[in-house]
Amino acid sequence: MTKRIVKDKIWLVNVAVSLTLIIGVVLIVGLVAEAYRIRKFKVDVFVLSYESDVCEADGPDGRVIMNSSNLPAIYALVQKAKGKISSGDMEAKDNVTFYFDCHEEDWTMSVDKLSGDRLRLVLTGPREYTMYLDDKQSFEEFQRAASAKGYVTKNKVLRAKN
Repeated sequence: MTKRIVKDKIWLVNVAVSLTLIIGVVLIVGLVAEAYRIRKFKVDVFVLSYESDVCEADGPDGRVIMNSSNLPAIYALVQKAKGKISSGDMEAKDNVTFYFDCHEEDWTMSVDKLSGDRLRLVLTGPREYTMYLDDKQSFEEFQRAASAKGYVTKNKVLRAKN
């Protein structure tokens, strides 16, 4: 009788250890996949920031053609931001949109200010990404890059905001 009880407990321990290992492997694979996705996103933003032929932006002053010396600021702002896990679809309070023409591909990067201290970056083009970031004055800096004043040098205003 006691041998039967011991065998049942060993079977339960084996199942528990197996499930723990499976969950651990799935978690590691998920983390590696997310790191790969973030790396691809940062590479695409780098290429857009440094190699774009033309970039227009809808910012606080209306539609502007961004000066090429302001484009690296976009990449720097993305690089310094830290990710934040967010759930649900939140309503955007404010928005800045960048339109890139790079290597004969059209890309759009939308920076949305969400409730609290969150930003949502949506990059669409041949590939699509959605990233949630902490907003530590980053949204104001994105607005500055998309304004007529520019981040480093002035941008040319195409259509003033009404």
